[in-house]
Amino acid sequence: MIEMYLLDRVKKIIDSQDIGKIPITYRKRLATFEALLNGNCAIERDVDCPFYLNDLGVREMNSPSLMYQLIIKRKYFEPFNLEKVEKDLQTIDLEKLADAMDGAFLLLGDYGCLFKVINLRYNDILQSRDYDLYIYSATVLSVLKDKRALDLFKVATRCPNESLFFQKMAYFRLAVAALKRFGRIDLTENSLTDTLNNSDGLTQLDRAILALLLDNFYGLYDLYNADDSHATNLGIKLSNYNALLLCDIILKDKDVPADRFDMVARYRNQIIINKAQLLLADQKIDDAKKLLINNLDETERLCPNYMAEILACLAYVCYLGEDYDQSMSYVKKDIQQFEVIGELVAMMETKKILMACYYSLGDIKSAQGVFKSLQESTSDRISKGFDMAYYKEIKS
Repeated sequence: MIEMYLLDRVKKIIDSQDIGKIPITYRKRLATFEALLNGNCAIERDVDCPFYLNDLGVREMNSPSLMYQLIIKRKYFEPFNLEKVEKDLQTIDLEKLADAMDGAFLLLGDYGCLFKVINLRYNDILQSRDYDLYIYSATVLSVLKDKRALDLFKVATRCPNESLFFQKMAYFRLAVAALKRFGRIDLTENSLTDTLNNSDGLTQLDRAILALLLDNFYGLYDLYNADDSHATNLGIKLSNYNALLLCDIILKDKDVPADRFDMVARYRNQIIINKAQLLLADQKIDDAKKLLINNLDETERLCPNYMAEILACLAYVCYLGEDYDQSMSYVKKDIQQFEVIGELVAMMETKKILMACYYSLGDIKSAQGVFKSLQESTSDRISKGFDMAYYKEIKS
């Protein structure tokens, strides 16, 4: 039995009489944390309990922090003691650190807390041979633009305890971080080459998945690196086309394992959104709208839990096309879905579309009501518990 402050507090919250008052998404996250720390790594994780620390785009994720702040603001339970949480993560056995970091971020969304732990235990993490620990730690450091992230991603590419496919995925993550977080074109190119090289040990399916990831990412690389805007635009469109084509081929294969199917289905959703954004960049609003509407049924069939993202994009496209009533219809469906899965930042961005629609229709009172709800949701710091000055001091 693991003894730690955070696990004990979570158990007490779950067993309390007031547990039913806590939003169901956060209750599921509490249960997920308890299961992780008790060794039940096989617990099913849905879209409302995501693996925030292995995001392929190394994006900064603020929704879990915002959810925690709102729960504390509404006094569902007393705040967690961050110093004790940090001590938990600083002293837990190394083989449990990845799960503890994953679960702690799910509950708190605090990059600062994780950074302090990674900084203190960096050498141990580097020598751990734990693929998940490398990826989680590197993702946190990437968000904070700490170059040690690149070293951890590199180590993950050689992790002896992981399959060749996931070693290749580590090269891909390294390429993304090098480009998006550090502007290292040279390292991006080398990492993309390493992703492609020596792949004979991969199955045809895994090679196809890597190819679609690289196709989609190459558009971003081209945007960063090309001098000719026309060539760049064409390159992005071609890479997007290839990625979508590969997705559709893979998803028609009845023998694709469930985990790979889900991965590709979710990625297909993002590629469709990227394609719609390309059409918008060309001022083809009607074409973007048609593309998204035509893919609603397919998205619902392939990955219904990820409908919210494509609905948000469709609401925005309808707004740009001045179809305000239709835009609001999509927004209202979307807000409910984002709230259910706990993506509060995306929910607030979608509310901004609703507010803009009301203003455009001359309904100032309703627009002001939406604005007030946004103010109430964002009155606290999203990066609670983390001081960038402290980070810079520790880093130096």
